[in-house]
Amino acid sequence: MKTSTKYICGIGFVVLVVIVVLLLVFGLPRLIGKPAEPEAVTIAAVLDLTGPPAVYGKWTQQGMELAADELNAEAYGDYTWELVFEDSQSDVKTGVSAFTKLASEPTIQTIVVGPNSSTVLGCAPIANETERVLLAPASSSPNITEAGSYIFRNRLSGSQEMIKLAEYLIGVGVMEVGFAAMNNDMGIAYEDTFREDFAESGGTVVETVYLDLGVTDFRTEASKIKEIGVGAVVLAGPAKESAYFIKQSFELGYDPAWYSTTPVENEELLTIAGAAAEGLVYIAEAADLEYPKYQEFADAFRAKFGEEPNIYCVNGYDAAKIIAYGIVEGGKTGPEIQAILATLKDFEGAGGLLSFDENGDIEKQVLMKEVRDGKFVIKED
Repeated sequence: MKTSTKYICGIGFVVLVVIVVLLLVFGLPRLIGKPAEPEAVTIAAVLDLTGPPAVYGKWTQQGMELAADELNAEAYGDYTWELVFEDSQSDVKTGVSAFTKLASEPTIQTIVVGPNSSTVLGCAPIANETERVLLAPASSSPNITEAGSYIFRNRLSGSQEMIKLAEYLIGVGVMEVGFAAMNNDMGIAYEDTFREDFAESGGTVVETVYLDLGVTDFRTEASKIKEIGVGAVVLAGPAKESAYFIKQSFELGYDPAWYSTTPVENEELLTIAGAAAEGLVYIAEAADLEYPKYQEFADAFRAKFGEEPNIYCVNGYDAAKIIAYGIVEGGKTGPEIQAILATLKDFEGAGGLLSFDENGDIEKQVLMKEVRDGKFVIKED
């Protein structure tokens, strides 16, 4: 029996039509198991990019940008990585509004927030409600520890800094201090933690004054501490406001021993306070400078930005890399990413191995440092 040529051609035509339809519907790359182009993933951030603490936001942004460069260069996870930044303008309401807008986008499941701790705490309820992971790389308020299961932080908690500073002061025989705290959530929480731990070892905070962010005249507050005559003062706030407080205290004839924490390590302190800052001792969150990954990071940072990185640059870089890890490990939604980060152990960050505890906080090494000869250096004794 002969098969009709016309019949064979008809079958061939039908098969060809089916193939064309499949290509149109599913796309050739999908049929052969390869994506037409890498899927784009967005890492969003709400940062203080203008306003009093903007320099800390800038450092965080720089670290994130370097991380994105590297993620794209290696096609990490076969994705392209995009960054979206919203400026909170150092205003909590603006920051919360920006976070709310980003959290409404289905493609955005993680949002970096900082450095203002009050903004992080304002965004935290929204993050928990919308099941978006909030990662804070530059905010240190002890209150963030209890902010919720969707809140993570790769910046050392201020409570750890305050406890270690209190221990140091007791160890060197300082039993009475004045305290100058930033008049915001971070500063108030710092003072509460320090006062409690210092008292447990017999120390006393004899007077506390509060400094408003963005203000440059603290003569009234400095005079109040001076009148008491205490020989040591702890500063809990950004470098700029701390610098004006030190400078104006010195101009009023008051020159106590100054103690502080990580944020004072900023050239603004030296520029504004000058010689009055000499001898200031502070406890600093620190990266492991001998760690090979830190050295690679630092070299790449210098090449890209032409300046030395600091801990805020490190933390911004690590924040972007942590989020990318969570996504590549299978986190497509906020709850999935949250579950991955909640069990993150020994992640190889630029500053060392990173692990989140049950509260989403992180343990890091600290160093005692000081201002010596107009430079920030490790304290020798």
